Amino acid sequence: SWPKGHGAAALIMSAAALGGAAVAASAQCSYEVLAVIEGAPCAFGGTVPINLFGLNDDLLVVGREGACPDLVGRPVYWSPETGLVRPEPPVLGDLYNAFYDVNASGLMVGTFDFDGPLSLGVVYDGTAWTFLSSSPDGGECTVRYVNDAGVVAGHRDVEVEPGVTIRAAFRWTAAGGYEDLVGDPLAGRRTVTGLAPDGTVLGYEGFQTGDKVPFLWHPD
Repeated sequence: SWPKGHGAAALIMSAAALGGAAVAASAQCSYEVLAVIEGAPCAFGGTVPINLFGLNDDLLVVGREGACPDLVGRPVYWSPETGLVRPEPPVLGDLYNAFYDVNASGLMVGTFDFDGPLSLGVVYDGTAWTFLSSSPDGGECTVRYVNDAGVVAGHRDVEVEPGVTIRAAFRWTAAGGYEDLVGDPLAGRRTVTGLAPDGTVLGYEGFQTGDKVPFLWHPD
């Protein structure tokens, strides 16, 4: 049963299917609770919610700690060695701050949302912070994925001509900077939904009609 007082906590669990590697989809699984991660105390009582979004093979887990009247929501990570860590970025968004993915090297990525609308992509290696932005600055930049080669993927606002801004898919690396996949300015907005080990980006282009057209963007 769920432990009392842990309603805002997150569980880290491992699962092993009973009956061998090849089991039916309906087969039962056994789970081992590795950790119960609790957020900071909240002024209204209890603890702040913890949401977890990504992990690597070393059980480095990334996510966010929710907001509370006396606390700003912030990105967090957890590992068996460090426990829950609340890193101190030089700036925090005033709406939503989260890590969404982490690669095998421990490179963490996410998004900080500000009122505006304004959002910044975030890349954190455990020591240094890198912030990714729209082009020009002042718009939305959303980062969701990083692969083991250090390729970061997301979508951001890009000005394609004076006064005309669209949402483009993008890849970013520390060595090469931004690479944008810009669609037709009259067509739609591109949203990234996945990233492959070779740098291929998965996403869709959404139109004002409500239609969505999927795309695969392969590295050159």
